[in-house]
Amino acid sequence: MNKYFCIEFSVVGFTVALALIFTMSQPVYGQRKDAEQLFKEIRKTLKAPENEIEIHSVAECFGPDGTYTSKAEGDGVNLYFSQVFSYRDEPVELYIMGNEGKNASGEALSNFMIFYGRMHDYVRIALQPEYLLHSVDTVITKQDNIAVDGKTHMDYRVNYVVNNQKLPIRFTFYLNDEQPITTWFEEWMITAEGVKVPKKVRIVDEEKVFTFNYTEISIREMGEN
Repeated sequence: MNKYFCIEFSVVGFTVALALIFTMSQPVYGQRKDAEQLFKEIRKTLKAPENEIEIHSVAECFGPDGTYTSKAEGDGVNLYFSQVFSYRDEPVELYIMGNEGKNASGEALSNFMIFYGRMHDYVRIALQPEYLLHSVDTVITKQDNIAVDGKTHMDYRVNYVVNNQKLPIRFTFYLNDEQPITTWFEEWMITAEGVKVPKKVRIVDEEKVFTFNYTEISIREMGEN
């Protein structure tokens, strides 16, 4: 029997039921300020600096077409991103400055290519979820994880999940609200600076699977020599 009909003639019961329904549906972290607190807890778990940081990373990668090397260097606003492939001559080389960018030939980047570069900065996305999540709709606590739902700068829907120890597990964004691309943080390591960072990342794009194995990661807090 539907629980709503069981209480329709009881004012007290109806009030109690409404309270229960609201409690069950209300996220623990419902507002942006609460999401920001969660992000701080993630940084604490990973021992990442609270201040702005520069990140240098190099990963040996494998995808459906073969192997390649990815490199990302940035401070959260500016980003240099490159990919050199074993199976084709032309590399990817992007210079991103805020909301603008250019390629190695000096040609302006489309908004999607800027997004493409930033979405490959997996180390920063792990340490600073707000780099991915331009806006937050809800942060919902479940039995074994916490899920953040929001949107990217390109207005793609995104879901970012951490475990109860505030360690990032995965994030998924949806191209055109249809095509999910999920990135899994599968293995972790400690940098020379003492920060816990992804060591192995797996990206699932429908039938295509890409693996990033990080060989170099360094982190410098802004203002340091």
